Amino acid sequence: MKRSVGIFIERGVASDGWARAAEDVLSAGFDGVELTLGPLPEADGDACAGASDKKLTALARLDGGVVAVAIRCATTDVEAAMARVNAVLGAAGSAKARSLNVMIPPVGSGGFAGYQDALNFACGLMREGRYAAEVGGVPLAVEVACGGCLLSPVELREIVDKANSWAVGACVEVGRVCEVGDLGDWLDTLRARVHCVRMACVDGVWPVAPEALRLCLDDVGFGGPVVLGGSGPAVADARRQLTG
Repeated sequence: MKRSVGIFIERGVASDGWARAAEDVLSAGFDGVELTLGPLPEADGDACAGASDKKLTALARLDGGVVAVAIRCATTDVEAAMARVNAVLGAAGSAKARSLNVMIPPVGSGGFAGYQDALNFACGLMREGRYAAEVGGVPLAVEVACGGCLLSPVELREIVDKANSWAVGACVEVGRVCEVGDLGDWLDTLRARVHCVRMACVDGVWPVAPEALRLCLDDVGFGGPVVLGGSGPAVADARRQLTG
């Protein structure tokens, strides 16, 4: 199956270097990049607000070459989170991104008081974000198995189905999912609710062999995007195996 494969661009790359990074990735045969905007909303203050606006402006100017955009919610308040998510959705739409991947705050220190609070937040985020995601054409995908929350594909399936929209779903981070369960089971349970899959090569080792990942994705008919983290021959080989 033909599927789009991108490269994850680390936060250390400044926004004024995104266009060059996208060009380099495209020239290497990949379909684009996943850009991370970091925590949103950022800390109070004109300087932080200006930095955030600069990122959104730089993102909106990338007409193509972006397969996904990633942000991390820095608030446990749904309305405050949605104010920033809506702004990012607009810029991601201009960049023709195929997914906006959102990491919610963790359970515990600096995040939610309990697991149910985190589930309620994820449910509220999808319910409130579906309209802007539908209009902008960029699905809102909550990252799974992170921060001690969203540890079951069944509960996530129920949350997505409650939102009742094609424009909300999940971003499956392969390494984290494999720590809490079986990747094939997650993909089979979520199926069309998955909008993005991400996998990183750490110290030359993939959490799942790229060929095995391809078979899992083929089984559920997932066409991408798949975002790879890493560099060098291992990533180039993984792209070839994933596109089959």
